[in-house]
Amino acid sequence: MPLLYINMCTNEAPRGPGRDRSAIAKAFETVLVDELVPYIDANFNTIAKRESRAMAGLSMGGMETKAITLARPAVFSYYGLLSGGTYAPEDVKTCRFFRGIAGNVRNVL
Repeated sequence: MPLLYINMCTNEAPRGPGRDRSAIAKAFETVLVDELVPYIDANFNTIAKRESRAMAGLSMGGMETKAITLARPAVFSYYGLLSGGTYAPEDVKTCRFFRGIAGNVRNVL
């Protein structure tokens, strides 16, 4: 099956103690979910549904992946956190898209 891979560099955030990344992280979420995904679906031969989308990230990208997939679970069906954190049982208990695995989180994580 063909795969369309998009790689974005989001490493332009303020660094150091006391620096707030939340506005930049929210802006990235907005661009990715509300602008980039619809653009790709409109301009490329994709299967434009949740079950055909994945998001993964390394390091800070893993943290962004966790934040975005928990905040916008209806967009991506497959997630990959690479050195950026884990989904804790508390993270997935209230998300309806995780309900199938919430009872077996230890087996999934």
